Amino acid sequence: MASLPASPITQVFPGRLSAGPQGFNETLRFPLRSYPLDDLSILDDPFDISVGAIDLRTGRCLTELLHRAFISQDMIFALLRVEPRTPKDSFFFRGPALLTRDARDQNVFRFQGIVHIPYPPGFQFPHPDFTTAFTAGPGSALDPFLWFHAIQAGELRAAIKEGGANHVRSSTGDDFSYRYVVPSDPEHNNAVFEYENHTQQGKFRMHSLAWIDFSNSEASPLDGEEYDTVSFTGFGVWSKDGTHTLQQVSVQISTSEEKPYVGIQVASGDVSNVNTKPQDERVALP
Repeated sequence: MASLPASPITQVFPGRLSAGPQGFNETLRFPLRSYPLDDLSILDDPFDISVGAIDLRTGRCLTELLHRAFISQDMIFALLRVEPRTPKDSFFFRGPALLTRDARDQNVFRFQGIVHIPYPPGFQFPHPDFTTAFTAGPGSALDPFLWFHAIQAGELRAAIKEGGANHVRSSTGDDFSYRYVVPSDPEHNNAVFEYENHTQQGKFRMHSLAWIDFSNSEASPLDGEEYDTVSFTGFGVWSKDGTHTLQQVSVQISTSEEKPYVGIQVASGDVSNVNTKPQDERVALP
């Protein structure tokens, strides 16, 4: 509900934009260039809501779902600076969508949206330094995509999930360690979360849990008694170079043997940002 910080997108948009799902820092790799991507999020266009028609018998969209949104990230901000002729409209993400139930009777929503945008010859495109630019040649195009794979967990049963790992390598190369003990009933069981980014030389220790949810990935065995995924947010102290500050943390951990995953963001990723995105993006297809 908070207002978005000022950005090139909020400055040109005629209405109010609300915060959307926050992404992780990554590296966008082209054949000849690599771009560091920070401050990534998806902002829904409030003037053009998602449009689709679903067959209630199958859960499949009769036509491709349209979802209009802005990509908020530093490369887009640089593009708006170096090429003022860049269109200011939201992206038209289109693709197949499905609303169904999995084997555990969990609600599942999948969407694989993409938009192909021819990039006019003569337009400027930023270099990886995000300050200088080069001129696009004939046949240039952008292909931004938006994928959703959302699972709504059922009624939560009593559970305590704990674990951790030392010297994990994030998708951007950071070396980090973490430890957690998180209960479904924090009122009667203490929650613990500790995170250290060895590359960044900073540590976080959570002192209060704000929200928690347990769920099962679709790769979880049906006869398994324990949840394989936990997501939670909380507050704690970030320590680095003798400075100690109160920060918010967001964490998701999957212990699925088929699709393990860890994602940790301190202060919405502004302070520390790591995750174990699969190297082969086809593994993440919704």
